[in-house]
Amino acid sequence: MAFADPYIISILNNIKYPYNISAATINYVCNALENADQVEKKIQMILAERRRLETALIQLKCIEKVYPSDANFLLVKTTGADRIYQFLCNNNIIVRNRSNELHCDNCLRITIGTPEENDSLINILRTFL
Repeated sequence: MAFADPYIISILNNIKYPYNISAATINYVCNALENADQVEKKIQMILAERRRLETALIQLKCIEKVYPSDANFLLVKTTGADRIYQFLCNNNIIVRNRSNELHCDNCLRITIGTPEENDSLINILRTFL
């Protein structure tokens, strides 16, 4: 949060991260951080699911490449990001189409979900023709 002259705010808006964090999210994170064991379990789940999801995605015909990631998401190059994105949306699976970003032609950004969410994504993508 920043309080400043409008000119300074305009500069900060040009360099800030593209996604704001809500007060509810901040409260959730602060509360979660009080339980280190729970945080560690969540981190381990995300790491395991990221590896599992990467392995499953690279086997699909509509996925050309899964880029290395140290984050809670995977960037994947597809055979047709716009079509796949629309297909996933029509099946109630939300990812981010990054095709308009520099060097991200036909790329989707897939956030690592729960095992059940990741299974749904994989199973739906298997039906994509």
